[in-house]
Amino acid sequence: MKLIEFKDNELKISDEAYHVRCFKELYDRDAETALNIFGFLYFMFHPGSDYNYITDEIEKKEAVLEALGLDGNMPEDPLYFQCEEIYRKMVVTTSSKILENNRKRLSKIDTFLDDLTLDEDNIQKYTKAISDVNKLGIEIAQAEKEIFRDIEEQTSKVRGKTTLTLGDLGIKDL
Repeated sequence: MKLIEFKDNELKISDEAYHVRCFKELYDRDAETALNIFGFLYFMFHPGSDYNYITDEIEKKEAVLEALGLDGNMPEDPLYFQCEEIYRKMVVTTSSKILENNRKRLSKIDTFLDDLTLDEDNIQKYTKAISDVNKLGIEIAQAEKEIFRDIEEQTSKVRGKTTLTLGDLGIKDL
């Protein structure tokens, strides 16, 4: 179920989202705050978020809050935490989990390379690590494309964006 989507530079909340109790309660209590929270949830946890390149969760949170124009932290509200927990579970797929783990591994390799002192003894380690980073980067890019394709297909199925053919309409309606 796709609760929150960012399409055509606009945050779209699906009708299904309002059937999830905590989302509805949050929206009914304060619609503007709820929309800010929904945007935050999308950019923090959705596999299609433009901020997924940031692997450090604190850094990512700061970047998302700044981009959304929200000062400080998200509310210390049990209802918000309930929404976050549900949303995190609903957007995770096997592919997105693998991709997230590979991004973290890539970040660790980058840190390793930054900390490595380049000398004659470890030049082979260094060049091997660079080669591995490049291969992993290509694989991550391919995985991202697949995930975005999967997200689009799921959204199309859920929202009914399919085109009917002549056979679907039936001959009697011609």
